[in-house]
Amino acid sequence: MIFSIIMPSYNAENTIEMALKSIKEQDFDQSLIEIIVIDGGSKDRTLEIASKYNCIILDNPERLPEPAKKIGIEAAKGKYIIELDTDNAFCSHDQLSKRYAFLKKNPDIHGIVQNRLLAKWRTGIASRYANLYGDPFSKFVYRIDVKGKATVTYQESMSLDRPGVLEFKSTSKIPIGDGNGVLFDLDWCKENYPDTWNTKNFACTAFDKICSITHNCGCIEGDDIYHYSKTDFKTYLAKLRFRVINNIFNVEESGYSARKTNTDSKNAASLRKYLFVIYAFSLILPLIDGIYCAFKNKDITLILHAVYVYYTMIYIVYCMICKKLGIDKSNRKYG
Repeated sequence: MIFSIIMPSYNAENTIEMALKSIKEQDFDQSLIEIIVIDGGSKDRTLEIASKYNCIILDNPERLPEPAKKIGIEAAKGKYIIELDTDNAFCSHDQLSKRYAFLKKNPDIHGIVQNRLLAKWRTGIASRYANLYGDPFSKFVYRIDVKGKATVTYQESMSLDRPGVLEFKSTSKIPIGDGNGVLFDLDWCKENYPDTWNTKNFACTAFDKICSITHNCGCIEGDDIYHYSKTDFKTYLAKLRFRVINNIFNVEESGYSARKTNTDSKNAASLRKYLFVIYAFSLILPLIDGIYCAFKNKDITLILHAVYVYYTMIYIVYCMICKKLGIDKSNRKYG
């Protein structure tokens, strides 16, 4: 088995078929691909659709995506893990073939991040913002490029003589590999982390750990991932709450531990995570930033950046107070 594609799911009937279809349409030998759907108790047609595509279906009693990744990795038989969300899809039919050829040509590469995350269709006032930036904290700290393109955001790391290779220095930004088609070498992980490769923390930080040791990863031109975004204002605020809680209460068992590793490195991001507090409470700076984003992208909905910043900061303060008082607000369900 070459590729194990793990897909945490929960009530994803509206998008999971597009994700699975994009896998089945790959020109790579399908007998060398396994799809593992780790479900958190879906009440809709998610499992029916997964069965239709002959997926391996596993139960996720904790429902959250972090333990789902651990369950999927433990069950995987492939050399390479690909984390694909139920609202993602490959953009072209030859992406797995190109990834495999790239990895064979570059044996020192053990991780690949998608080139671009593209909105296939968008509904909801927050869809464009969520697809471009993820969340206001990420936008501020990591200065994510508005084109959503890894080869632009991490241009300073592009190798001059090795196409598709990002090479990291101590001051480089390391891509946050958490879903959206990220690939990592499971055999390499087992060899280098024999005691922790099957833990929840490792499942969410494997890509970051690989990049931190090898100081490189792959980012292949044209290796794009669709994101079927359907994010209204209320839904997006719920996602922000989920991410803040993960950052404060579930940090060691979530993708945010990878972000912590990144921002704790000796680069500008290590300062920006603290400056975010000043940025948010300045009130005027997020508003200026939102106006700039709306003007540059010709999308008035991006002016809501200021609202998202204020909301995120208020919820951070609330969660920090709860933590000090011993009140556990840990996530118990998908955001």
